[in-house]
Amino acid sequence: MRTTAVLVCAMIFLMSGCALTPYQPMDAASRQKIKTIGLISVPNPAQYHGTNNSSPALMFGALGAIAAFSTAESRTEALTSMLRGAGFDYGKRMEKALTSKLEQAGYKVVLVTLPHSGENKFAEDFSTMGNYQVDALLDVAKSGVGYFDVNFADSAFRPTVMVQTQLISWPGQQPLFSETILFGYSNPLMSSTQIPAPSSYRSSNFEGVLNNPARSIQGLDYGIAAVASHIAQRLGGARHAINTSIYAQQPASAGSVATNATLRESTPTVSNVTIMRAQPSQPKAAQANLGKYSYVVEKMAKANGCQGGTGAYLTTDAGSVEDYRVACDAGVVYVARCEYGMCNQLK
Repeated sequence: MRTTAVLVCAMIFLMSGCALTPYQPMDAASRQKIKTIGLISVPNPAQYHGTNNSSPALMFGALGAIAAFSTAESRTEALTSMLRGAGFDYGKRMEKALTSKLEQAGYKVVLVTLPHSGENKFAEDFSTMGNYQVDALLDVAKSGVGYFDVNFADSAFRPTVMVQTQLISWPGQQPLFSETILFGYSNPLMSSTQIPAPSSYRSSNFEGVLNNPARSIQGLDYGIAAVASHIAQRLGGARHAINTSIYAQQPASAGSVATNATLRESTPTVSNVTIMRAQPSQPKAAQANLGKYSYVVEKMAKANGCQGGTGAYLTTDAGSVEDYRVACDAGVVYVARCEYGMCNQLK
């Protein structure tokens, strides 16, 4: 019988022994050398997990944990059946998203087929690499995909894509980059980059996940695109916004679509990647829309040498995270982002 420790480990991460791949940033020298990345084919997980980590049963020791695991097993079987029946293929979708985002970051991408010795293990057999001409190999084999209830304060089920990834040089096989990335999964005790899932893709109960396959798949597609965008930004190095709308579009009835992942180059911390709303085709600066932090940003711009500023105008929708633009003299533009009342210049 499974012990409580093994159960909690399985429910928390569903990867290799709960071990997390440590963060190793990509250095500038390696970035300059790499032109072609070999993307190792992404395997599908054996199951798509339906897990309730905040289940009250976990409060009652081993017996409660066993009950929670039994519930998770039945949900996992139902979710796997639903997604496979709908033609959902995580591996192919992640390969497509990574290829697109890495090409946007300036790399040539070659799909490389290599065997994995296990579902949650990086490729180790490179005997067939002679046919591939690449500078580095990207592996995202360690994955957990599904719908999780991961917050004791919020019982909603979220689309979840959990990835451990690494980039190694070829043929030297020297480690260049590694990171654990959790989309839709929130755990302050885990050292990882954690990307929040938009509320529009959350379901108050697991039945809602099963009863709306199209929406559930769209939520997972959004997570795949957000993870791929983050990896591309880490490897590309430049701060930029990558549009994810071609991978994740909400149904019209779900309201406004959150389609941009604005990614920041920084050491991974909880929620160090912010999922933004899509920017309108016409910048709001041209429409002279002021926001609640316009005065603050205008003062910041002047303090930083912006002369003749025309005002701080919103370039995103109003909300908890807002971007502002100030047009200064001589064509200089000052840009700032305000997150939950804290405003900082964007360089």
